[in-house]
Amino acid sequence: MPILLIDGLNLIRRVHAGVPEVSEDRDEAVLNACVASVRRALRKHQPSHAVLVMEGSGLSWRSREYPDYKRDRLPMPNDLAAELPKIKDAVSEIGVHELSAAGFEADDVIASIAKRTSDLGFEVIILSTDKSFCQLVSPRITLVDHFNNIVRNRAWIQERYGVTPEQMVDLMSLAGDSSLGIPGI
Repeated sequence: MPILLIDGLNLIRRVHAGVPEVSEDRDEAVLNACVASVRRALRKHQPSHAVLVMEGSGLSWRSREYPDYKRDRLPMPNDLAAELPKIKDAVSEIGVHELSAAGFEADDVIASIAKRTSDLGFEVIILSTDKSFCQLVSPRITLVDHFNNIVRNRAWIQERYGVTPEQMVDLMSLAGDSSLGIPGI
């Protein structure tokens, strides 16, 4: 049975964006959709352990090193920020607890856990649409786009980006990432 690492804000923000603003009780709809998404992932992947990984408090090490990091990213909508504690509590009630580390992004925590546990022989599933996780894909680490039901395996990465998972860091370094405020060469 695999270990399931859920990129919390990736899932929550995608769900939030998919619920119409004109919904009568949007907050309730977002909460219910988040819980339903996590339940669906649990049913589908049947993990031995699952965790909702969230951003840590405080400035991340990347932001300290590179002040323009995520400079142009829109802030979290106020209504969603206010609902985060309720969403985390509801997900915890179905057995998936939150994990975060101060000064670290969820990506860093997920990558560390995935690498360490896969090195110990465990199968890991990362639930995220974030392309930065492509570099981790290996025989024991699978990246799943939960919303489009796509397994981003080695073949998918090769077809989509023209490189292997091991080459993703080089590609992203050369190309940059405008969504993160990182210029390419």
